[in-house]
This record gives sequence, structure tokens and C-alpha cells, in this order.
Amino acid sequence: MSKSDRVKAYFKNPALSQSEIKAILKGPHLVKIVENNPNYFEESEAMLIGSLVDDMFTYDLPELMEHYHVGGIEKKPSDTMVSIIRKVYDYRISDILSDNVENILIFAREHGYGNGGYKDDRIVKDVMKNLEYWNELLLIGNKTLVSTNEYNLACKINNSIREHEYTKEIFDNPHKFQVDLYFKTDEFECKALLDLLVYDPKRNAICPFDFKITGYNTLFNIPFNKFKYGVQAEWYTNAIYANRDHIANLFGIPNTFTVDDFKFIVESYSNPGMPLIYELKLETIVDAQLMIREGLDLYKWHKTNDIWHTSKDIYNSKGRLSI
Repeated sequence: MSKSDRVKAYFKNPALSQSEIKAILKGPHLVKIVENNPNYFEESEAMLIGSLVDDMFTYDLPELMEHYHVGGIEKKPSDTMVSIIRKVYDYRISDILSDNVENILIFAREHGYGNGGYKDDRIVKDVMKNLEYWNELLLIGNKTLVSTNEYNLACKINNSIREHEYTKEIFDNPHKFQVDLYFKTDEFECKALLDLLVYDPKRNAICPFDFKITGYNTLFNIPFNKFKYGVQAEWYTNAIYANRDHIANLFGIPNTFTVDDFKFIVESYSNPGMPLIYELKLETIVDAQLMIREGLDLYKWHKTNDIWHTSKDIYNSKGRLSI
């Protein structure tokens, strides 16, 4: 199976991901949104650039151009609107956008568009404003449309991470991009997709990394806390320990390696050129472990009782809470 097919299979696999754990901690209704939009808990401004940078590491140029179309319209819709229109396109009943009103409303609500405050007419009107983008999709098919500026920015970020003195030595060792791992936690089948695994032969160590593209990488603590990236780090670390044999086979090494602490390679889309490496403090790791435990327990309760419209506390207290 090609790398591209493995990544597609990963996203189609219904196994539990760290995104759903983060969702259940914020509210059970968000789990269903995340199942349809795994990137819901990412910094929306950086989402497309981040995905493009990831894929630049993963694929060579011909493979990359199988996934992206560079050029087209000058100004694209917001990330949320792009995602809505993309899904309408995937499930379209007609190439005429106005013929797809039912799906427009369904997928807009899935994405939380308007936070429940927009009437149907407003939602449809907002989507219809992006007819130019829809027509571009009809021309390029399933490829992701990126502007020339977005593509050039992603290239600059990719080169910065590969060549800057802070990060370039990472790529001197054997490494793998987009490593899909599957494991079991409690009774749940789980999954993780790691951006980068590196093997350091001098220390016989596996070093896991994740790429993050944010507005200002010197302020990474803000999106880190907002999007609970500590949960991602610990979830992925658990996946590595559960897949020692697989990882040993992947690198052609004995299963005697140690595992380094998880790190984030963070670049700025506002001012790229100095990638930073963040590792988690012990108290951050402990907090993440506790959040995962809480999330798993909550997910188990909601899954067992098939209750997703309200929290466990509200349901059990019959609406009577303390403050």
C-alpha cells in the first residue's frame, strides 16, 4: 500500500483518535463534529498551510501535485467555509451549487457554522457567495486548491525546518514521515498518525516529532493550551510504546530502542525562518495523562449510554449543578 493510500485508510478507520478525546473533554456533542472534521481542534488560519507543509515532507513533487492544485482564484473562502463546500462537493447531487441546499445545511451544521445562531437562509446565502470557489472545484476535482502565495509560503516553511541550524540535524538520521499506528486502550481500538519518527543510532533512540504551523511560534503556549496539544503528545507516545515491534521493523533495528520525549517542531506562518523545538515539562505530561484518562472514561460512558447531546454531569444531576 502506498503512503498516500495508508494515510487515506487511516482517516477512514473508525478507531478512536486523540481528536475525539479532546472533543469529549470540551463537550460530547463535539465528538460527532470531530468525526467528520478531524482538524476541528487546530488553529484554523494555519490548517491548510500546515497540511501542505506536512505533505511536502511526505511526498515528492509529482505525488504532491496529485493532491494539490496551485493557482486558481485569488481569494479563497475561510478554512471552515472551504471545508463545508468541499464536503458538499464530495456528496453533490448536481454540479449546480444551488441544487445542493440540503447538503449545504447538513454540512454547515456539522462544522458548527454560525454556532447554531444562523437561520437556514443565512447559511445558504453565505455558501452561495463562494460560487467562484465551487466552480474551481468542478475543474480540479478532488485536489486541494491552494493559491500561489500559500504554496510559496509552505515552501518557505518547509525549507526553514529542513535547513535551519535548530532543526536541520534532525534529518541527518534515518526518519519516516506520516507513520500510522494502531493500538488498544481499555476496550477501544485507537489510532495515531505521527508526522515524523527519527531513529538516532548513536543513542539507539526513537525520537517522535509533530509539525505545528502557528501565527507566532514564540507564543506556542497559547495554541498549545487552547487545542490541548499535550493530549496529542501523550496519545502518540502511548501509540509508539504499543507498536515497538512494528517500529523496529520499520527502521530495520532490534526492539531494544529507547523512546525520547515527544517534541513539537513549530514554525510561524507570519514570520517564518526560525523554527523552534518545544518539549513538554513533567507537569505538562502528567496533566495530559490525566486528561486522557478522564477523556477515555467519559467516552466510555457516553458510548455505553449513547448520549451525546449533553454532558455526563448534567445528565446525572438532572440539570442541577453547583457553582
